[in-house]
Amino acid sequence: MGIQVAAIDNTALRITRVFSPSPAARAGLLKDDVITALDGRPLADLVAGMNPPADASGAALVAAFFNQISSHGPGAQVVLTIQRGNDQINVTVTLSAVPTT
Repeated sequence: MGIQVAAIDNTALRITRVFSPSPAARAGLLKDDVITALDGRPLADLVAGMNPPADASGAALVAAFFNQISSHGPGAQVVLTIQRGNDQINVTVTLSAVPTT
């Protein structure tokens, strides 16, 4: 996808870096956008009911988010609900294969 993120209270992810070129950059995601949902599902649901419970550091949320993204193949589209300033918008990201070097 081409982003680095940091968890916010196991409910959202703040984008800390957008790599370019990448699917995220092509979709218009920006540093400091806050991802609150993936394909209409609140991110908090990704870690709700985990056993053991998700830790306060948010590492489980980050892992769960990227696991969900990686379950889609190249060419698949995912819709991220993001908070950008005072606006909540949906951004469609078309995924690509992970480059190998």
